[in-house]
Formats: sequence, C-alpha cells, structure tokens
Amino acid sequence: MIGIFHLFIKLSIAVTLFNKWSDAQQISQFILTRKLSTGLIEGRRSITSYHNRTGLVFEGIPYGKNTSEKYRFTKPSPVDPWNGTLETKSFGLSCIYNSSLKHTPDNAVLGENCLNINVYTSTYCLLNGNCPVLFFIHGGGNLVYGPSMFEEETIIDNFANNQTNIILVTPHFRLGALGFLNLNHQLNLSMTQNAALFDLTLALEWVGREIKEFGGNPDKVTVGGHSSGAVLANLLSISPKTRGLMSQVLQQSGTRPLTTTQNTNEHASRIISNIVGCSSIFTDWDNIKEVEKVIKCLRAAPIQNIVDSVRAAENQNVSLHGGGTQDYGFNSFFEKDLELLADERMNIPLMIGTTEQESSESRSCVRRYSNGSTLVDLDHLKFYCEYSLSDAIFNNQSLAVDICMEEYKNDPERAMHVLDDIQLFYLTVVDANTTTLNGGSAYLYNFEYKYVDDPSGLMSKKIDQRYRPLHADDCVLFLGNHGRMYNEQEYEIRKVYIEPFVNFIKKGNPSSMNYSFDAFNPKLNNYFAFDFDKDLKMPGMRSDFHKAAIDYVTKKLLPNVGQFSLNKDEWLHEYYRLQDKLYYNTNNTFHDNIIEAGRNSLIKCCSRVSLLKTSPIVTHCSARRTGSFICIWYIAEKYRTSIANVDVMKSIEEVRKQRSLSVQTRIQFIFLKIAIIQYWFDEKIVAETLKSTQFIPNISRKMEIMTNKLLEKKKKHVE
Repeated sequence: MIGIFHLFIKLSIAVTLFNKWSDAQQISQFILTRKLSTGLIEGRRSITSYHNRTGLVFEGIPYGKNTSEKYRFTKPSPVDPWNGTLETKSFGLSCIYNSSLKHTPDNAVLGENCLNINVYTSTYCLLNGNCPVLFFIHGGGNLVYGPSMFEEETIIDNFANNQTNIILVTPHFRLGALGFLNLNHQLNLSMTQNAALFDLTLALEWVGREIKEFGGNPDKVTVGGHSSGAVLANLLSISPKTRGLMSQVLQQSGTRPLTTTQNTNEHASRIISNIVGCSSIFTDWDNIKEVEKVIKCLRAAPIQNIVDSVRAAENQNVSLHGGGTQDYGFNSFFEKDLELLADERMNIPLMIGTTEQESSESRSCVRRYSNGSTLVDLDHLKFYCEYSLSDAIFNNQSLAVDICMEEYKNDPERAMHVLDDIQLFYLTVVDANTTTLNGGSAYLYNFEYKYVDDPSGLMSKKIDQRYRPLHADDCVLFLGNHGRMYNEQEYEIRKVYIEPFVNFIKKGNPSSMNYSFDAFNPKLNNYFAFDFDKDLKMPGMRSDFHKAAIDYVTKKLLPNVGQFSLNKDEWLHEYYRLQDKLYYNTNNTFHDNIIEAGRNSLIKCCSRVSLLKTSPIVTHCSARRTGSFICIWYIAEKYRTSIANVDVMKSIEEVRKQRSLSVQTRIQFIFLKIAIIQYWFDEKIVAETLKSTQFIPNISRKMEIMTNKLLEKKKKHVE
C-alpha cells in the first residue's frame, strides 16, 4: 500500500509539472505569435550572455511590396496580407549594394525586394503595453550595410529586455542608386526622387499602425540614426510627410548639410546609367522621352549590373551622395525649401552629439615625419578650406578662405578637422539652437572615451590613441556594430554609457538619479561629456562644445565676411568631393581623366607662362590634361583686359580647332571655370566680389549648353 501511495504521489507531481509546462508552452506561443493587420507572425526568444537578460526577436517582417523591375525607382506601397503564420526568426533580405565604402564583413543575404523591418521587444512590453519605441536608421553613407550590422546581444542588453523595456525597430531601405537615383530634376519622370526617404516614411507608418501588437506606444516614437542615418533622421523630422509619426529625434554624428540641391546625384546617376549601358554621351538628358527610355532600360537591367555599376563609377571617382535631394510639389518628399522646413521643425525634443575626433577627413593636410614632427601642407589646407565653405557663397569668398587658412595653418591637430568643424560640429550646434528657439528641448553631448576600438578594427592599429575617439567609435557601445566582442570592463562601461539614451527615449530627458543632463543653452553651448575614469564615472555637464570650432565660425569667419547665400548647384559640390577623393586616397595623383593634382600649382604654371617673352610657346598637348591647361591660359589671357566680353564657349571651340577634343569631361569643365576665375583673382585682374563669385555658376551653365551642342554635332556626324 505504501508503494502504491508513493507511486500515486509521483504521478500527481508529474501531471502537475506537465500541466505547468504545457501552460508555459502555451503562454510562450501566445507571446511569440503576433497578429498584425496583414497576418500572423512568429518570433523567438533571445538571452544575452553577460547580464542574462531576455528579449523577444521578430526579424524580417515585410512592410512594403515588390520594388524590383517595373517597380524599381518608384514610391513603395504597403505590403499585401498573407495567409498562415509567417516565421520572423531571422533577417530577411538586406537591400542590395556594392560600394567601396564597405570596410567590414557583412554576412547578410542581399536582394532587391528588401522592404522588411525588425522588431526587438520584451515580455513585459507585450503583457503591459505602452513601451517607448526607438526607430533607428543605420549608417554607411546610404550606400552600404543594413540592420544586420547591429549585434543582437547588445540590442537586447541595452534596450529590449524586461528591465529596460524599450522596443527597438530597425528598418531596411533602398541604398545607392536604387534609393537616390536622380536623372533630371527638371522633368516630370516616372521615377521617384528620394525613394529611400519614402521607404523610411512607409516604415514609420507601419510602426504607427502595428507597434501596439509588440507592446509599443505609437505616440512615443524616437527616430534616431548614426552618421548618414542621423542625416536621414533629421530630414524625416522636418518633412511634412512624417508629421505625427514621431515624438522626438536622436542624431548621432550626423546632421542635415547647410544646403541640399535639386541636382544632387545627377552627374553620378548618369555615369552609372552609362556604365549599365542604358545611356551614353549622346543621351539628351533634357528630352523626357529619351530619359524615360533610359529609365525603362534601367528597370529591365539585372539588378546586379546596376549595383556593380555603382562600384564601377566609384572606381572612376564618381560617387552617389546619399542624403536626399531638394524636391518640390505635391508628390515630392519635402514640398518646399529645406531651410524653411528646418525653421518650422516640430516642437519635439532632440538629443544630438558627436565624437571628439569624428572623421578627421582633412588629415591629409598634415605631414608627419619619422622624427615625430608635423607640418601643415598649405596647398592641401587651401583646398579643404574652400571645400568646407562650398555650401555658402560669401560676399568675399577669398577673404573667407584666408580666414580659414589663418585659423589652421599653424595647428596640425586642428587642420585635421577643417571639414568636421563647419560641416559637423558647428551644424550640430545650429541644430540644437534651432530646436531651442522653436520652443523644444535640445540635449547636446560629446563622446570623448578614447579606448573603444573602432567597429571595423581597421583603424585601431593605424590611429594614435591621441586621435581617438573617431567617427562611429561610440556605436560599439550603442548597438554593437559589426558583432563587436566585449571584455568584462567594456560590458560595465556600456551599462553606464547607455543610461542617458535610455532616459531620453523613455522620458524625453536624458537626466537620471546618477547624472544631471541639462538642456542646451545657446549662451553656454553646454553639453554632456561621455568619458569614463577608472571607477566608471562620467564627467557630466561642461560648457563650450568644441569651442575652437564654434569660435572660428561665429567669432572669426561670419563677423568678417558678412552675408552669404546658399550654393544651390551640385556641380561645385561634385568637384570638391571628387578632389577630396584624390587627396584622401591617391595623394595628389594626376589622373588622365581628372585635370587637377592641385589647382594652385596649375594656376602658378599659368602665371609663369604669362611672364615668358618668347613666342610661340610650344607644348606637348594631350587632349585632356595639357588641353585643359591651354584653355585656362588662353581664355584668361585673351580676356585679361575685357572680362565683361568673355565668351568661354567660343574660346574653347577656337582651341578645339587646333587640338580637337580638348577638355573632355564635365569635371574638367568645372575645374576649368573655377581655375579661370581664381587666376584672375590671384593676378589681381579683378577684385573678388559677390558679382564675380556668381559668375562661376553662370559659366558652368554656358559650358553645359556648349557641351550638349558639341555632342549633338558629334552624334549627327556618327549617324
């Protein structure tokens, strides 16, 4: 009897345990299966290795329809409903790309029909609801990578767990030519400008419609991003298309440029089309029927051909600039000037910041010698000063460049930041100030911790620790870019680092019990410093964010050069980006298709030739390089005493009668007209004025007309 009794007890316990296990399985299945408006999905659990935190993962959820072939380069449409339960336990397709910007391994599966989204949440959020949401846009120049660059363990540990209870959403969106193609902004074409921004808007609409099913609050959505992702976050926050879809913004190491042009990416888009084989030098880009044939061809082309052509164009130093195009009208993304939209930005909180060293893109200005000494290369510095100021047309542009030269010429460490100072540090403060003036709260920060390896591992052995942290070094702690492995101390640093961001996402204010994070005050330029001592304590609030950079712009540059207008012509930007690649990558290689190895050197050559008393002057004349030099010298000298009557088109045609095909590429034309003006300024033939500065784009337009005429003649001749 006793034995039977014991057996009965054991069976009862077994049945109880089985029932509990069965109930747990049913609860688990209930939690991991979500009913969206388009159908059922099933996710999975994820447990972190260090803090043993649990999150729930739903990856590869479709939010948009097919974007391939006839739908290529068009606005996205919401996904159609599906039958059955869709398994969303791993990444869907990442948007296809091929670019030289890719520096790290990416194990993602690439494809064109890639409009899917990933959601990371917690059991607490699913059961209780009302959790805040972070909609985060990845970086990569809008040319490379995707959400798979983020490490799941870091996502769960920082955000999507039962202690933190923030839902992270990471969208896929079209990259490169598929997201930012622009063949002619003046024509009403069947393709869409800013397709990538429309993708992200559709993804945000999906969040507003579906996030409650994951325990999220659609009225508490922070739109954030890093680098180019931060630029897109900024653009989304000012567009009329996204009103009501976000409650605050987080921008890490990125903000909207001072100016955005209508013809952004036109040159690069046409070169890519030429490489694919859908257009040629004979294509009339102002003929809508002809351009529509090009679009039809591009839609029919194999997708791999298109992305490979993007890479091939980069190999020719022609790159897409992924950051949006100024567009207008009812069907546009922005509808009116971005500058006006920025002033009307929604009254919502903003958290924005940089790293201490950022990209240091002008570091080619600095010559370093084996004995440890450094020297600023003044030719390189002048170029980067011009480049940094190219978004603005000052009343006295040469004075602006002189002020810039004076600021950096004796300070090699500062000279590495000529571009960072204006295009990032200063504009970051402008963003914080604009938000404050519009009645919102802005929170400014600077990441100063030097000892986190960069995500790619490429720079850690090349960059002296004194010049860290670089651009994206902080991403290692935020979302664990590219599967970064941590040691024990770094886990603890990450826990301290993430706290202000968590508080901002939850409350709209980064302050906590441990740290006071004050709102931005334009009189103080105050910011929160992210750094860690041996006890993992952070410095907290400081004044004078990147003081040297801000003082240079606000106290030296702007007060002395006066008013300026915005440069709305992409060609000048294209020229400087191209030359930057040469300085940055090839150390002034004088390439046969690109006329400048240093404009200053060529202008000096023109000046020396002008001093020669002998005649005739004989040169070995290649069509591209020396031909361009001859055109500069010939035009500059011919009109030395009668600038008002200059006829650039006629002059180049005269040169071409003696040396056919002189000056062949559009980049050479851009260089030519800038060099002529600069030569006249340097030779004191003219004084630099606003009128003369505006002469540059006028020449550009005339040369473009002339080029089209010459190509049309050549086309007829061939036919």
